[in-house]
Amino acid sequence: MRLIMNTLKKQHKLLSILCKQINPILVSSITNKPIDNYNYACSFDNLCKQLNCTEVELYALSSRLIEEKEISFYDVNFKGYIAHDKANSSLLSNKYLKEYYNILWNTIKNWIQTLIPVLSLIAVITIAQNKNYIEQDEVEKLKESVAYLSKNMKVIENNVLKLKDEKNSFIAKKDSIK
Repeated sequence: MRLIMNTLKKQHKLLSILCKQINPILVSSITNKPIDNYNYACSFDNLCKQLNCTEVELYALSSRLIEEKEISFYDVNFKGYIAHDKANSSLLSNKYLKEYYNILWNTIKNWIQTLIPVLSLIAVITIAQNKNYIEQDEVEKLKESVAYLSKNMKVIENNVLKLKDEKNSFIAKKDSIK
């Protein structure tokens, strides 16, 4: 994917370099002065230097441009490429940059479409665990309350038993005094 995207950017740059060379040709066609293509073609070495690539990579970059009849080989005084009018149209319409950004956008869109359900699932699991934790926490608090109440109930029962014993002993003393 990244290779394709880098290729598209370099193809745009290649067109840009070659179209800088073609502008004088367009001017010449308006002024009807003869031109020497030698001045408007660009050598493989120069293109490789400007694109920071090898000749093999340059051939790979240029293959689609040649297919689209935007550029062609130039082999008069040196070997290189020369741009055609169609190259200028492609450059001005940002044909290859649009394709690059379209691929980039689709890649981002696909990642987002994958991430949203995953993040939603994580959120649901987190909420469920928190709810479960809260419920467990509440159950623990209720158990502690029940334990506290049962302990207090035993204390109260013991106090009631003591009071009954005291009452019985008081009544027994009272009866013995009579």
